[in-house]
Amino acid sequence: MFRAIYTIQILCLASLICLSASGAEKYAGEFLSLGVGARPLGMGGSFVAIADDATAAYWNPAGLGGLDRTEITFMHAGIFGLDNYDFINYVQPVGAGAFGLSWIRLGVADIPITELPSSGNMSASNRPYISGRMQNTENAFMISYGKHVHMHNVTMYRGKSVVVSAPDPIPAHVDGEAIDSCPRIEFTMLPDAIKVLIPKNTQQENP
Repeated sequence: MFRAIYTIQILCLASLICLSASGAEKYAGEFLSLGVGARPLGMGGSFVAIADDATAAYWNPAGLGGLDRTEITFMHAGIFGLDNYDFINYVQPVGAGAFGLSWIRLGVADIPITELPSSGNMSASNRPYISGRMQNTENAFMISYGKHVHMHNVTMYRGKSVVVSAPDPIPAHVDGEAIDSCPRIEFTMLPDAIKVLIPKNTQQENP
């Protein structure tokens, strides 16, 4: 009887831990869905089907297989006047394909830290003051590769990306001193990407 109750308690505790962990990671890496590149963003994300420049490393790494020259992309944007969103990548053709190395960063700087002059509740005589500043930054590095696959009457490219991200601050700083010395690093291997080009002269009209 006691053993059964003990087992149930362990299972309930494990369930609570899993629920709290899933809640904490609900928005982890959310900044990776913002998109990169002025041209792809101006197309509303439909650039996935085109993927013909260096930003293909983000949108569709298979498109890297169609690049025949070295490309470098820089992007900087402000979000609501508070966040700084940056993207830098480098693509180098190698043999029948091309490698891409990308860095995505989202950061908020000069976040005020407030304290009360004395213990107790906040009041007219116990107003909070700014005791320091901190910053919060999320980073992700992406390694991508795309290559040309030879097929009859069809131009096909295949690609792959691996993302190394830090969902938590890496690390946060207060007045130049780190307050989070244990960053959490995640490795994610994305599914294979494919890009297919079919020449018009191979398309047959329906009778």
